[in-house]
Amino acid sequence: MEELRLSSLAVIENSVGFREQLKSMYYLSGAEDKMPQAEKFPIMFNGINYLLKMKSDTAFLASSEFSKWFNFSKKTDPFLVTPATPYVVSKGASKYDKY
Repeated sequence: MEELRLSSLAVIENSVGFREQLKSMYYLSGAEDKMPQAEKFPIMFNGINYLLKMKSDTAFLASSEFSKWFNFSKKTDPFLVTPATPYVVSKGASKYDKY
């Protein structure tokens, strides 16, 4: 899980770095007025905005066999923060009730 967190963070950091380099190229070429805004310049992979896709990449874990041992959220959690937080199941409640 730690590797997935670090990899997800690296994707985001490198995406930001790429956009900054793109801005520099437009600035140095004197074409600042033609520079796309970052939100209009998505990082695409196989025709999909990858940064948005990351939100759903780990959704399957909540219903996988791994959920017997880890507290996966049914909501989007690309950094797997939820399994790192402890949970307490009260009588008659599900471990997913707080999510």
